[in-house]
Amino acid sequence: MSETTQDYWYASSTGSSQGLIISELDGRTVAVAYDEKDTNLLAAAPELRDFVTSCTECISETELLDFIQNNAEQLLDRIES
Repeated sequence: MSETTQDYWYASSTGSSQGLIISELDGRTVAVAYDEKDTNLLAAAPELRDFVTSCTECISETELLDFIQNNAEQLLDRIES
């Protein structure tokens, strides 16, 4: 993983059919989702990046399968919530 400060995002409703993606680090608006149903997927982008990066850093196929098994369900829950 990168040594830089991680910035994670969360979804916020605008009260209309749109949604906002907000930085947990500094509260800035990162993106606007024009369909509110897409906000959780967009908000999970940093975690998806971390997941894929970690997959590429696995040393063996067994380590990769273990990592996916231990983390994929949690990530899907975050996206689908």
